[in-house]
Amino acid sequence: CLKAGPGIARSELPAGVAAVWVSERGDLVEAGLWAGAGWPAGSRTAVLLPTGAELAVDETVVPRLGPPTGYLYEPDPAVIRAGGTGQVAEAVDGWALAPGIAYLAAAELVATPLATAFAIEEVLAWDERALRAWVRRERIGVLEIKLRGVDADPAVLRRRLKPSGPNAATLVLTPTVDGARALVVRRVVS
Repeated sequence: CLKAGPGIARSELPAGVAAVWVSERGDLVEAGLWAGAGWPAGSRTAVLLPTGAELAVDETVVPRLGPPTGYLYEPDPAVIRAGGTGQVAEAVDGWALAPGIAYLAAAELVATPLATAFAIEEVLAWDERALRAWVRRERIGVLEIKLRGVDADPAVLRRRLKPSGPNAATLVLTPTVDGARALVVRRVVS
């Protein structure tokens, strides 16, 4: 066994080594590389603590593509690193928003320990002026910004959007099959 940094990419792994990525409460904390009896050569696994949920990854499962509608799923970082995003899409009967982007969407809410679910409340253009107008109109004072695959600094963007007001919101900035979008989402507790 060799302990590796949690950010090690699958492409950097030696051939024939089993890899296990571990997250705790949504934070990727370690990767372990294993060889020898009991460890299938080349296997990839995600382990989520404290629940102990585990995913033996089948990297041949590739999610279909579709638009951001219904519910947004953000796979656990251990699942993403291990290459299990396609299996999460399959489990929730969902699709990827864009090639190579780990955000998934599905028409229905499906409980899974492998991803965090959000209800998609609104889909906006990824345009700073439009987002600033939305923040002002909705009186957003607390703004969480999540992103994947777009070139933006959440802290800088938050300052530029000038949140002020009594309401809170979460924006997800991501490429989609229809171009970059800002999704207004609400975390779902299932």
